[in-house]
Amino acid sequence: MMSGFHVSVIMPCFNAEAFIVEAINSILNQSLLNLELIIINDGSTDGTEMLVQKFTDSRIRYLSFDVNRGNYVARNKGLDIVQGKYIAMADADDVSHPNRLQTQYDYLEANPSVAAIGSRMEIIDQGGKSIGVTNEPLEYDEIKIAFLRDNCLAQPTLMFRRNLLKKGYRYDESFRYCGDYDFVQRIIQSNHVANLESALVKYRIHPTQISSSKRGHLIQQGNRTRIKQLNDWNLEYSEVEKEIQLKLLLGIYLDDTELKLAENWLNKLLEHNENTKRYHQEYFYIYCQKLASAALQKNALGGWSIEKEMLNYIMKTFPTAKILLEFGSGNGTFAFLKHFSVTSIEHDPYYSMKRASNHNCVVAPIENGWYRGSVVKEALETTEYDLILVDGPPGDLRTGILDHVGLFTQITCPIIFDDMDREDDCTIMKTFCKALDRRYRIFKGDKKSFALCTLIQ
Repeated sequence: MMSGFHVSVIMPCFNAEAFIVEAINSILNQSLLNLELIIINDGSTDGTEMLVQKFTDSRIRYLSFDVNRGNYVARNKGLDIVQGKYIAMADADDVSHPNRLQTQYDYLEANPSVAAIGSRMEIIDQGGKSIGVTNEPLEYDEIKIAFLRDNCLAQPTLMFRRNLLKKGYRYDESFRYCGDYDFVQRIIQSNHVANLESALVKYRIHPTQISSSKRGHLIQQGNRTRIKQLNDWNLEYSEVEKEIQLKLLLGIYLDDTELKLAENWLNKLLEHNENTKRYHQEYFYIYCQKLASAALQKNALGGWSIEKEMLNYIMKTFPTAKILLEFGSGNGTFAFLKHFSVTSIEHDPYYSMKRASNHNCVVAPIENGWYRGSVVKEALETTEYDLILVDGPPGDLRTGILDHVGLFTQITCPIIFDDMDREDDCTIMKTFCKALDRRYRIFKGDKKSFALCTLIQ
């Protein structure tokens, strides 16, 4: 029998003591009062349980696992016991706007053909400071296309009709990450969904969240759903085409040969869609155009990435070079990985991910104005590099290399400094070379300059 609850909110939590009180209060203080909040403690080992049990609101239903069983096991446990007409998801580190549930409830009541709804989000940092607002598509046809790349009905904003459970919709517990992407993607194949333009949730970015600490695993697990959509579309593809599709969707660098393959692949997608009418044809054409444009831009490199002229110069000048060390990582890393075994020293855990089998990414947090010296020292001493590229850390932090010149006294390979159009970076390079008896030569690329620093013989 249907209870009198308008909405059941499911909130899994794991070691969430830093933010869970604020998250719970944001649900209990909703303008929509007729709700239940189901909190599933997924084996937390910190003070999460103690904080939850301090709440006395009768609308809270609390369950606890003895061990960590995973986010989607916890969400499914919540689905097993919901009593509300609609089901909303919430995360233990995010904050729902006071009118979130009422706004979504009213929309679903007024639009019976829509099975699930999300909204845009305000991004906040660890301390709650606003960073910006997301820009998810709003209409079903655009959402369905955008799902080829990622989940744009964000989990912390999701509300859906309880009758979807009767149709067998549950989270696939074989996913450790990105199970929400798979869950909603299955829903949208047979049901209409929408996003509300208002930012109804504050989505918090912090170092301990899964999306920061496990980015490489997130991409791999997300790829399951990206490829599944091609399979569900009955589109035949080769392994090469699959890799091109993933690189296009994820914005990964394509070399000149791959760029031609990408053109052929996008035309194949357009032709298949014209025959099957799976996606709105005009929107899908625009989407493919954007993928092509982004691939061309990344192929040209430059901007925040390395200069393509630099890559060509390296390949011509150092044809036998095989092992490269770079300070900083990004789109240019993919370009280097076409030709070298690369070790990247990266200060930001979000970008510290293994990008290929010939890639090693080392986390070196900023310490005393530069990368942690002990990490850099170990990287320099354990491998003999053919080439070193200095392209990080960002901004004013680059001057910190001058306080660590001693780490490079035994290095004999050429060192390249990027961004020589910046006066400060150029001064840093010259001071570095003078301290280590190196000569330098500055080269002008299409978009910016770089310097080659070699030992004075």
